[in-house]
Formats: sequence, structure tokens, C-alpha cells
Amino acid sequence: MLTYKSYRYLAAYSPTMRSFGKTYQIAYRLHKSDRICGFLNQVKVQLEDLLCRRWPNYT
Repeated sequence: MLTYKSYRYLAAYSPTMRSFGKTYQIAYRLHKSDRICGFLNQVKVQLEDLLCRRWPNYT
């Protein structure tokens, strides 16, 4: 009985071929958005630096 339950557990939680593709797509999209977020963070820092120079009491 224990082996039957373990087989059912493995079947339920083992990745399928479709889920491998989905995992890759999600990882790629996250990686792409991470680059965009990094760029936006750089722009934000530059903008805050510019605003603080222009108006010292900006913060």
C-alpha cells in the first residue's frame, strides 16, 4: 500500500513535458523583465539625483 501512495504522489508532482516548456517561458519572461526593471531603476536613480540637485528639499 505504501508504494501505491508513493507512485500516486510522484505522478501528481512530477513535471511533465508541457510544464518544462512553461517553466522555460516563465523564466525567460522574468529574465527579460528583470533587465527592464534594472534599466528603470537606473533611470529612477538618475531622475532623483537630478531632482535633488535642482531642488535640494525634494526628498
